[in-house]
Amino acid sequence: MRAARRRTSPTLPGLVLLVSFAASAALAAVEVSERPVPEAEGGVRLRVTNEYFTLEFNPLGGYASSFRTRYSDRDWLWQGSALVDSGHLFLENWLGDGYYPNELTFLRREYQILERGPDTVVLKFTAVSKEKFLVEKTLTVEAGSPVVQCDLAMTNQSAETVTKGLWPKADLHVSGLKERNCYYRPYEHGVLVTGWNEEKKTNLGEDFLRTPVEGWTAALQAEQREGLVWLMDYNWLRTLYNCHSCWTVEWFYDDLPLTPGYRWATSYHMILVKGFDNVSHASPTVIAGTILEAKKAFDLVNPENPDRPDLVQITHTLSRSTLGELADVKISGELLEVDNAVTHPLPPLSVARLTWDPVELTHSVPCNPDLRLLCKVNLTATGPDGQPVAEAYEYYWPGVSGEKFNLVAGGIAPTYYRRPPRKVKEFPKPEGIKYVRNVPTRVLEFRGPGYSKLRLMEAAARAGVGEYLASYFTFDLFGGKCDRVPTSYPEMYSYDLIILNGVNAQSLTEFGQIAIRDFVEAGGAALVVGGFFSYDPGQFAGTPLAEFLPVRLAGKPFDLEQFTPPAPVRSTSQSRILAGATWARQPLCYWRHRLGPQPGAWVELAAGDKPLLVCGTFGGGRVAALCSSAFGAPAAGETPYWEDPAWVDNMARVIRWLVYPDLK
Repeated sequence: MRAARRRTSPTLPGLVLLVSFAASAALAAVEVSERPVPEAEGGVRLRVTNEYFTLEFNPLGGYASSFRTRYSDRDWLWQGSALVDSGHLFLENWLGDGYYPNELTFLRREYQILERGPDTVVLKFTAVSKEKFLVEKTLTVEAGSPVVQCDLAMTNQSAETVTKGLWPKADLHVSGLKERNCYYRPYEHGVLVTGWNEEKKTNLGEDFLRTPVEGWTAALQAEQREGLVWLMDYNWLRTLYNCHSCWTVEWFYDDLPLTPGYRWATSYHMILVKGFDNVSHASPTVIAGTILEAKKAFDLVNPENPDRPDLVQITHTLSRSTLGELADVKISGELLEVDNAVTHPLPPLSVARLTWDPVELTHSVPCNPDLRLLCKVNLTATGPDGQPVAEAYEYYWPGVSGEKFNLVAGGIAPTYYRRPPRKVKEFPKPEGIKYVRNVPTRVLEFRGPGYSKLRLMEAAARAGVGEYLASYFTFDLFGGKCDRVPTSYPEMYSYDLIILNGVNAQSLTEFGQIAIRDFVEAGGAALVVGGFFSYDPGQFAGTPLAEFLPVRLAGKPFDLEQFTPPAPVRSTSQSRILAGATWARQPLCYWRHRLGPQPGAWVELAAGDKPLLVCGTFGGGRVAALCSSAFGAPAAGETPYWEDPAWVDNMARVIRWLVYPDLK
């Protein structure tokens, strides 16, 4: 999905200047003007112009309704017959308030021009929804910069907790041409390149990307080698999305429970780029494109010699980003053969400065171009404040005849896998809140597939729990959702036991995961049950859920193992709760997660010689982890442990230990 390379200046050894923005007549300032339009269309257009682009904003939704760049007269935003049929930039939807379009999408904004130039123009748009939800958007454009900074904030002005999720949206034809628009998203297996095939009327790749590993996305027009890069806060980023048939660039942030009076704010940047064939990495420091191509070494005597050794040519396209100009830029690294771990060092290359004018740096490495290769890059430079800057990134290439979208032949398993970095974020937490056991005691069970076979509700009743509530797990646009997740600390602390019965981490929301961890640490209790959506398959690793588990996760996408023959279930010499537990029959276990106890935890039940039920403490709370679920089909005469008549009574003893730590 890449056009033939077009070089705009002579090739230099290891360095090619792609575009000289200074070649065009440049405006010396940024300016804003107001143009009246019919009231039904918003009443006014705010035009912002600098040397790179002209934007027009409509107060009806606080979005840009026109975007033209210095490179052509084509508008990147098409003009439809109605607001919803037009192209837009800086449009927001809000999950929790219906889908597109919802009330806030085109709600009339009040606007202010906070700065009018010549160095900076700042526009601010505000609106309040019917449920007293305040939205603030501030857009900043500077002279001499192809960047628009968008600052967003939402404040709950009501007396109730309101759960919202920010959903920025852009509808555009890059370069004003929808043909060969391509979208770039960083994910677990490299960079996912997608687009729309106009001739076949079909997508080239997936619309949704549910596992972003960096906070950026990009849209390029292949023939024009230009486009836009968006930088957003990875810590809140949930999903990247492109609706190919509608030419959109969208992303979803995590849902946020806004307590009364709470204000949440974030920022993102939109950057106009020119001279890039692709985007392999983007950050506040640098924007990078990486191209790997098969070449042959030069044979001076016989240039057409077919036996010349293979080379892989690596071309790095680099420009500065929002941090500022970089000086004394050096890149180095290695080319890794993924299948056999052979590495080829990349000779260091350098350039005196990185500006908005992109440059190319090129390596030629003796290597078989049909291999799966991982290009690892280390960049060092001096930042605009004179301080050292260092950044590392990598780009996966499946080889000249490699599999599409970085999956092995047949599309079954990934060749290259990068675990998403852990997110760091804070949610509103009332000061001084403490957990106190409720009267009557209360349980909230998150129920995944097959939850009923374990009869935990019956066990809780025998343990003396007063109230039992359920939250059901389903699949949705984002991969998993529970219909009842606490949205505030007071709500979370109104329970005494949280049961995670075969649900994945994502379905509990980021806030839910943190609040459950804090609840247990404060003295609450948790019972975690295995399943196809639990533990490692449920992506617990690296989340707050993993912090309170009494078991160590294997760290693999699939951690289930089968017992052949089935393993007998028994108490252990470590048992404190179920010591001497009796069973009506010999219960058997058929499958278990490959989990072992954490230091300080102990094994209450074993399946053969493997841990089955592990218990421990976390802060002031207690936790039990069942390393299995109701898996397996028993043969005639066999009794699965969950069908043994003593199972419910034994689990009632475990729940009593969890909920009533002061009882002996």
